[in-house]
Amino acid sequence: MTSNQNSPDSNLKMHMNSQVVQEEQQPLEAFASEWLAAWNAHDLDRILELYEPDFEFSSPVLAKRISGSRGHLRGQEAARAYWSAAFAPGVNLHFVHVAAFVGVGSLVVHYKGLRDKLCAEFFEFGPSGKVRRSSAHEG
Repeated sequence: MTSNQNSPDSNLKMHMNSQVVQEEQQPLEAFASEWLAAWNAHDLDRILELYEPDFEFSSPVLAKRISGSRGHLRGQEAARAYWSAAFAPGVNLHFVHVAAFVGVGSLVVHYKGLRDKLCAEFFEFGPSGKVRRSSAHEG
């Protein structure tokens, strides 16, 4: 027996799935806006509030700047120490939003960073709704 993909039951399931996806996308899209706004405000406490206390972060820039890190750090305190340099006097950090790509429990924010360099950051969210893993990428 073959199933009918256009049956009332399958149409209802497709509609319900579409609603679930839409409900999951809205907070992630709002996260992208808040993340960019927090960085552009140079507000480290506001940035860190978006992350779980023991989150993991990786970045090719981190690998270059902190020897022995292999491009990885863990936790808000380590991130605070590393990210605080981004707000040092004379650093004119400003991110320009290019796009946001929503996945299932994840998000990629595509933006322009320092000197208009294209960047993308991947975020994976935990049950708390906060970032549990993040990876920065450069173009």
